[in-house]
Amino acid sequence: MSDSHHQLDLIPYPVVIIDRLGKIVTINQKAISFSGMKENDLLNTSVHDVFHPAEIMEMDCPLCNYIKYRTGPSLQNINFKDVAGWQRITFSPASVDNDNLLQMSIDITDYMPVEKKNIDHEISIRSLLKKMPVVYYRIDKNEVILEIIGAALEKLDLNDKAPMRATDVFKEFKGKYDTTVKHGRYFFESQHLTKQGEVWFFHYVFLSPENNELTGFALDVTSMKLAQRAMLKLSVDKRNLARRMLQMQEDVRFEVARELHDEIGQSITAVRVIASAMLSAQNAAPDFYLKSAENISDVAASMYESAHALMYDLRPIVLDTLGFESAIQSCVHASGLQQVGVVINLDIKGEVEEMDQLVQLTIFRIVQEALTNIAKYAKASKVEVKIARKKIFDESSCYSDLLELQIVDDGTGFSVDTQESSHGMGMLGLRERVQALCGILNISSHVDKGLALFVRINLKMAELDSE
Repeated sequence: MSDSHHQLDLIPYPVVIIDRLGKIVTINQKAISFSGMKENDLLNTSVHDVFHPAEIMEMDCPLCNYIKYRTGPSLQNINFKDVAGWQRITFSPASVDNDNLLQMSIDITDYMPVEKKNIDHEISIRSLLKKMPVVYYRIDKNEVILEIIGAALEKLDLNDKAPMRATDVFKEFKGKYDTTVKHGRYFFESQHLTKQGEVWFFHYVFLSPENNELTGFALDVTSMKLAQRAMLKLSVDKRNLARRMLQMQEDVRFEVARELHDEIGQSITAVRVIASAMLSAQNAAPDFYLKSAENISDVAASMYESAHALMYDLRPIVLDTLGFESAIQSCVHASGLQQVGVVINLDIKGEVEEMDQLVQLTIFRIVQEALTNIAKYAKASKVEVKIARKKIFDESSCYSDLLELQIVDDGTGFSVDTQESSHGMGMLGLRERVQALCGILNISSHVDKGLALFVRINLKMAELDSE
């Protein structure tokens, strides 16, 4: 071995001496080991065939360009993958003056076997999948899950211990294996009842051409499904509310028509009869005209009372004239409960007079309806009506403006589950009025144990909703 060759072997990285055409003239042991070839096979071989990455075009290769043009950076990198592994080669070409040769010093700065890199890549991907709200799984031709991972497994009360039958986990997949293989993909939706409630998954299963296995991804769409249910229920509730409002309007029209016909119509007919008798009377005694006038006055008074009651039902004028608290007091008096010995305790607190008129009217109607039903059906001896406006401040100096109504009686009560009230506004009507103001209503009642009605309205929300 020549001294120059021995000196090259002392260099701790591969060194290749090439001529001006790129043929290998001299090479050290590090370069021989790196190439995986014998020294005799390397000599007079084009450096392009040994150290040139196959996937890099010659015009893009910095090594080829340096050989051809003798120009280029003094330090260059090539990244490529060969059969053995991923490599990043750093080489620094330099001219040898005596024989016009080129020296290429190769420094293998990074090397990783392909298999190890692929394994590391899969580990990284699976580590990510375990943290995501999905389920990833692989299914063989026997419909057995070979692998299943993903953060969403906790919602299914499952772990990642495969194998298990796919149809045991996702029953909707039964009989779909051949369909998936035939078409290359299959979409389906599965539903699971867990301890936390219903969970939905949307699945995309596809055929993997590498190993002829099925690979599936399942995305948790529970939130979306719950939102869809809520929207559907809201749509149904809105239709029911619109239908109920139309029915209530027709009921009001019917009551007005009946009152006009039965009360005011009869009174007007009576006046006309008396007036006709007075006109027909000839040489009648003064007492006849006096008695007729008294009858007309009585009928007129009855007409006024009927008209006043009708106007009170349509719109409680007392709210506009006397205010909210006085209107509630008049409502209690008009119920007639106190006149039959029922004790009513009325307690009103807070700035109720400044509330929105629609809120005042709603509370008034609820109290009116509740007291009317108590008078008709409850057979109660004691009733408590509490109305309070509360402004509650929290630690951030924000406050909630709440109106609360409580009506409690000790009457016969009823079963809330089976009650389908046909009396007046009923529970459905009560809820409609409260929900229209973004409020909540709770009714608690049991047979022979009385009734408790509770209403809470967030006045700030009610005002925003009315704007």
